[in-house]
Amino acid sequence: MNVCKLATRALIGSTLLIGAFLFLLTMPASAQLPTGTFWGVVKDTSGAVVPGANVTIQSVETNEARNAVTDSSGAYRVPALPVGHYQIKVEHGEFKTETQTGLNLEVGQEAVVDFTLQVGTTEQQVQVTGEAQQVNTTNSTLGTVVGEQTIADLPLNGRNYTDLTLLQPGITQLKSLTNTGGQQPGTVFSSNGAPIQSNSISLDGASMVSTYAVSAASGTGNTLGVDGIREYKVVTNNFGAEYGMTMGSQTVLVSKSGSNSFHGDAFEFLRNDVLDAANYFDKPTLANNFERTPPFKRNQFGGALGGPVQMEKTFFFAAYEGLRESIGQTLVTTTVPANCFVATANPCTSPVGATANAAALQILKLFPTPNLPNNQYTYPFNEPINENWGQGRIDHTFSASDTVFARYSFDDSYFVYGLEYQPFVQSQGSRGQFATFSENHVFSPALLNTARFSFSRTAIVVDSPSNFGPNYPSLIPGQQYPGLGTFQISGVTVSTTGGGFGPSTSQPSAPNQNIFTYGDDLFWEKEKHSFKFGTLINHYQNDQYVYNAVRGSFTASSLAQFLGAI
Repeated sequence: MNVCKLATRALIGSTLLIGAFLFLLTMPASAQLPTGTFWGVVKDTSGAVVPGANVTIQSVETNEARNAVTDSSGAYRVPALPVGHYQIKVEHGEFKTETQTGLNLEVGQEAVVDFTLQVGTTEQQVQVTGEAQQVNTTNSTLGTVVGEQTIADLPLNGRNYTDLTLLQPGITQLKSLTNTGGQQPGTVFSSNGAPIQSNSISLDGASMVSTYAVSAASGTGNTLGVDGIREYKVVTNNFGAEYGMTMGSQTVLVSKSGSNSFHGDAFEFLRNDVLDAANYFDKPTLANNFERTPPFKRNQFGGALGGPVQMEKTFFFAAYEGLRESIGQTLVTTTVPANCFVATANPCTSPVGATANAAALQILKLFPTPNLPNNQYTYPFNEPINENWGQGRIDHTFSASDTVFARYSFDDSYFVYGLEYQPFVQSQGSRGQFATFSENHVFSPALLNTARFSFSRTAIVVDSPSNFGPNYPSLIPGQQYPGLGTFQISGVTVSTTGGGFGPSTSQPSAPNQNIFTYGDDLFWEKEKHSFKFGTLINHYQNDQYVYNAVRGSFTASSLAQFLGAI
């Protein structure tokens, strides 16, 4: 796989350079950095190139600066810059100093900023205000940047940032994905027809894809943390050499960082059921306190704060978001016919005259009697969701040639949902932890190295407890059952689907995933040529803890068999 990205402004005619390029093709792929690049050409008013000009690229937010010198072709190139707002100043002894301000560098962008210097002295200043060129003229990569302003301006129901990915060309959402082990996969999509497992999502280089390898969502299906994301880029085709791991799409997220000024926000969003419409099964009954619709309350709240710890030296940014939701569900299932609860010769059996034994009648008592036509049973259930997300980042400048940052994010969630019959539920908790440490070291204006270590952990616990507790009945004298497991009756009028009557037989389960990532990228500028060497090493740990069929199961081919055979 190719890990060197070669950018030239002229054809390579040297046999030595061709040999070096072929050697680079044998290296493993490097990681896509959450950074950008400024480059361009400096000329005079006659169109002649200006070699030896000093170029200073300075962050407006932190005053951090990087320097470069134009080569013999008048070109400069400064890679691995943090995204943000910049100004670029060009100086040369025979020309007026020119400064371009108002430049915004996006993630993964190679922004072209050219200069035309006027004859004069360096004490004379020329200032130009304008944005960097947004049209990609440097490579064939197809992708779209979702910027900080876009995230803030567009309506985002639920504040799930991955939903904005659906705005990109070539992205198709899959809404019919079957949940695995209770996992709510969140926003799942395919890029240009590729499998849904072929989407890479990373934050500052740390993988965000969960244990189930289909999305970056927590156990509740949410991707919280909008306030902690500065911007992200979705690349859908023609990946560069720095991309790897998947063939579908690459989503590169960049976390927010502090600056020389304090900034932050606080928010709360509230939704409820006041204007909700009732469906056919939402009937006011004693069981639901005669409510017109199932109850629904959703609160999302949080805030963020960033600023300097030491001006122009150390910066921090911290954010928190909480979600509290209670959503009512009207569950409908098929139950045992009402006349089956009679202890005498049972008219609900087939053939007529078969008599239910005492053990079968004990189990029948656990089934609810129908409260809808056609032996159907409905009951209201509130599904609670509790989720907390947080993120902290520290940036520090040791010197003009050495900068580091560290970021840690976590997401804890818990929710409970009902199964087919009222006493049985399923619960799920998840915890995601993601961390990145990165260092940029400038050896010279022509040589830069970026080293990065990341850790990602997604852990999920799914269980199916019973609400019966210690009063659970004995099906066989002298033997206590922890749960009925899957209980199925097929035949005349009674059947169960999905989880069946009882808690899930495949729970509890606790899948988790650890990913340790090391990446290193070396940028080298040599005359008209730009080289990038890199490597990416991922170490995966996947554990699966499952109790399968520990509660046992009972299956009858017909209602008559069930009533007479136990």
